Amino acid sequence: MARKDLSAALQSAVRDRALIRVERPFDPNALAGFAVGLGSWLLLHLLNTDPMVLNGYTAVEIRDVRRFVLCADTDEGFLALAVRLRKLRPQVPKGVSLHSTTTLLRTASRRFPFVTIHSERSKRDRDICWIGTPQRFTATHLEMREITPAARFETKPGRHSLASITKIDFGGGYEAALAEIARQRGEV
Repeated sequence: MARKDLSAALQSAVRDRALIRVERPFDPNALAGFAVGLGSWLLLHLLNTDPMVLNGYTAVEIRDVRRFVLCADTDEGFLALAVRLRKLRPQVPKGVSLHSTTTLLRTASRRFPFVTIHSERSKRDRDICWIGTPQRFTATHLEMREITPAARFETKPGRHSLASITKIDFGGGYEAALAEIARQRGEV
């Protein structure tokens, strides 16, 4: 599909709040979710297909989307039927801007306690993510107060190239659990 056609099809999917699967070149697993926003990033209300629940949001850069399909058109519409049966409805997070990486990170972190960033273009970092709160932005980098899997903050902020970020997650169960435990421990 040509870039122009892909963009128009994504706009239509967002307008319809369609359940879609998104394929990207460096991720062997397609992302499934409701298309709920579009800018320079595509925002999905993520569907966790194992327990069949909505679990936060994931944003991917439009330039990385190679292909997407409507879930109603695949596997005899199984996912679309399961979502309807479970009465799952997508929500659009208010105040989250998809205009640029910086505005996405800033606005998502105002509404949600933590954001998760991924740098999947690098084979070295493909399976790593960083979770925390953005602290400072330069024209090219982000400094983030990062939290460990034990819900303890790192002593030094992490520094990440904005251009290397390929996926941003927020509002999911894991981030919420980290925030709750960090609060109980007096970390936040």
